Amino acid sequence: MDHIVMREPKAVLIIGMICAGFCTALGLFFTVTENRAALIVFLPFILLGLLIILVYFRHYIILETDHMTISETFRKKRGVYYLEIGTILIHTVNQKMEVILLSHKKERLMKFSLNMTNADKAVDILEDRELPCIDLSEAAESGQNTKEYFSVLTKWEQFFYRPQLQITENVKNTKASKKAGQLEKERRFVKIMGWIMIVLDFAAIIVLEGKPSFVCFVFVLFLAWGMYVWMYPNLFLESITALPINYITTFQSDGHETVIVKDKVASSGSKTTSYYIYTDWREEEQRFSVSKSEYNEFQKGDSIRVCLRHSIFGFHYWTVHK
Repeated sequence: MDHIVMREPKAVLIIGMICAGFCTALGLFFTVTENRAALIVFLPFILLGLLIILVYFRHYIILETDHMTISETFRKKRGVYYLEIGTILIHTVNQKMEVILLSHKKERLMKFSLNMTNADKAVDILEDRELPCIDLSEAAESGQNTKEYFSVLTKWEQFFYRPQLQITENVKNTKASKKAGQLEKERRFVKIMGWIMIVLDFAAIIVLEGKPSFVCFVFVLFLAWGMYVWMYPNLFLESITALPINYITTFQSDGHETVIVKDKVASSGSKTTSYYIYTDWREEEQRFSVSKSEYNEFQKGDSIRVCLRHSIFGFHYWTVHK
């Protein structure tokens, strides 16, 4: 196999050059025309730009026939043989996917981002070896035990999983300790407050103008945050995964996945009826809560889309639609 070089995208080099060049020019301009000490203000940004440029040229991976040669910015080059690799971890942060390779003894070997050029070639090599692959983000969200892999993660990488693991544990403890009647009261309270906040936001857009409109929006956000702090870690952790609270505090989608409706069930309680559909999602049966209108609209065999979302509180949740 010919040598294939994986390195950071050229955008990294361009950003580094712009940062270093622009800040150097500004620093020199103000030094000459205004204040000689101005260059000190721009010096950190100049160094940052130079560091980014250095990362582009020094951080790369060479794919060879039987091993990878890894060059890191401030370390000596080293090699990792494909035979050493025992497990693949997928680490996702803000839609950026990174691959962490572990040895057969679960020791960390290396990491690379799928944003790097020619990263797809490395993925092909790893797929050919049919190695076990674990998506840490997906496992954490589904409540699976991922603590055994924490020792191979850096403190920064662990930071993104601890809240989700704590949330899952709190939800389990809450469900085990609270009575059904109390749970229902808290669930009803959260839903009512959520709709009140939606009405307030709607009023701010349609009725209010200027500062009153801004104050209303800020009040709604503080109210949502206050509920989170007040009710933590009780039912709010479970209720926050549904509308309307998350609708207010979610500002982006993590993508869509298509599934097929296998079955649908309406569960009647003493005062309310809950509606669910069942699908095969991510290699297991999954139940989704839907509205009555969606329940009547969705039929067995229909193709629907799962919308992956998360709120500003860091809670991941899913909604479904046609």
